[in-house]
Amino acid sequence: MKLADYLIQLKAQAFTSGIAEADYLYIVSGFLGLSRAQLILAKDSVLNFEQLQLLAGLTNRLENQEPPQYILGNACFYGWDLLVNPSVLIPRSETEGLVELVLARVNGYDKILDIGTGSGAIAIALKLSKPLLQVEAIDLSDAALQVARTNAKKLQAEIKFHCGDLFPAKACSYQVIVSNPPYISVQEYATLDARVRNHEPKSALLGGTDGLDFYRRLLLESKPWLSENGFLALEYGATQRQAIQDISQSCGWKKAESYPDLSGRDRYMLIS
Repeated sequence: MKLADYLIQLKAQAFTSGIAEADYLYIVSGFLGLSRAQLILAKDSVLNFEQLQLLAGLTNRLENQEPPQYILGNACFYGWDLLVNPSVLIPRSETEGLVELVLARVNGYDKILDIGTGSGAIAIALKLSKPLLQVEAIDLSDAALQVARTNAKKLQAEIKFHCGDLFPAKACSYQVIVSNPPYISVQEYATLDARVRNHEPKSALLGGTDGLDFYRRLLLESKPWLSENGFLALEYGATQRQAIQDISQSCGWKKAESYPDLSGRDRYMLIS
């Protein structure tokens, strides 16, 4: 079957299944090792029987609500391809804005700690963007750290990884503590898309009854880990700005500045 005919077939399949055509194209692009633009240029190429059978298996998994990134085992973040599997949260493009906020405010040999690193996306993006940064990352999950270490090794990003809850075992001073923590409330978790709720790690999503458990702990415990002019850089849910600012004030922080993502929604906060 010609690739052009197969793509027409997928368009109809997407309409029937209710799954975005872009997700089908993501699978085909990844399977063939072609970009979306290259797919168009290769429309006269022929898919053999074995390729069609393998693609059918992959699209069946997609139609069973498995995220396409887990199906292919990779996701793109800040221009780099990362290994992902169900032990780590799939990195979202919105989190790239958090990376940019940090990069705009660090210099030279600043030391950074990425808490709840998951796939290592934030830590790796920071290190590869500014190689002189001293980047460390921590996660409570051994399985997640295995993924993060694999990604760092593949991309030649020199990062020191720790296994632990919030902070490393040995005291250290950081210029920046950055995190995209679990911030979904119990009520919100019940309404998440089945693809997210049934496949991505609950521990990386659920932030307690109101979604704010992580922020309470971090804002209470992190001051001794920051250098004199250090700051926290956090991602948060669109309705949580005031609550986090209130928590920061009650914990004695002086500033809690909010920044929107590209769609204009409250998304990031710098606290000092």
